[in-house]
Amino acid sequence: MVRYDNYLSSRFHVCAGVRQGGVLSPVLFSVFYELPVIKLMKAGLGAHLGLVYVGCLLYADDIMLISHAVEVMQRMLDICSEESACWDFVLNSRKSVVLRIGSRFERACAPLNLCGAPLAYVDKVKYLGVIIVACRYFKCSFEQHVKSKFYCVLNTLLNRARDASELFSVQLFEFFCVPVISYALEAVSPNKSSIYMLDNLINRAVFRIFTCSSMSDIWFIRSMQ
Repeated sequence: MVRYDNYLSSRFHVCAGVRQGGVLSPVLFSVFYELPVIKLMKAGLGAHLGLVYVGCLLYADDIMLISHAVEVMQRMLDICSEESACWDFVLNSRKSVVLRIGSRFERACAPLNLCGAPLAYVDKVKYLGVIIVACRYFKCSFEQHVKSKFYCVLNTLLNRARDASELFSVQLFEFFCVPVISYALEAVSPNKSSIYMLDNLINRAVFRIFTCSSMSDIWFIRSMQ
């Protein structure tokens, strides 16, 4: 028998919330906030994908409510507010916003309130690193934040590896830059303009690493990867 007593820390009292950056913090918060989600499911409020309930999505301390109607959304907000108050947990209405997707997304809409405070309607919102845009259909935007982050990483990479070989620079590019432009692509469907923009970012990186003189050279180098 193996004893694990030496691997356990001493007991400590948590006065407020969970530790920032703690490995167990996302799991503990999901367990803590499970009751409001169960109440939303039993009340039949929120969206479904087939038989799967997706009306309340949790990741760490980020909460996303999805509903087909404003009235239903307000009832969901009320349940979350009441349950949070029972557990002495305050929802931050200043950091909470409303995004509309559908054929009437541009029309005036009734106000929504969370914990007695009105929520602002926005034209885009960033959730888990992905920018979702208010539109007639579900749409994500990659142009602005992905491009700026990509060039920031690429410029830093090339500046620190200025004396390195092209092969080493390509390996750094694949390790650090490719995840930036490929993040969340397996979960969303980028449109043609977004795909063209992402492809052009790769072309620009190849141009800077190999100092190519023409697009035919860039295409040839990319075909070798």
